[in-house]
Amino acid sequence: MTLHSFASIAYPTAEAALLAETATWISAGGLNETSEIAESFAAKSDEALADELLSECEPNADRLDRNDVVAAFARLRDMNSVIDAI
Repeated sequence: MTLHSFASIAYPTAEAALLAETATWISAGGLNETSEIAESFAAKSDEALADELLSECEPNADRLDRNDVVAAFARLRDMNSVIDAI
């Protein structure tokens, strides 16, 4: 059995763990207000957000696939609250 985790929390799939990671990043661990998150989504594309997250994850970014990160941001964009992903 493969363990998919982020922040010492186990998730049922790698996709769920990545979704939690991107949600935590864009919400600054829950510190950003919903309006601040909405501003980030309005100002930047999923690709730009993914590139920013990956650049901040260096040197451990190689464990993340850019296309998967882009897809996670697209899913977050469609959610009512990014906190639901965490």
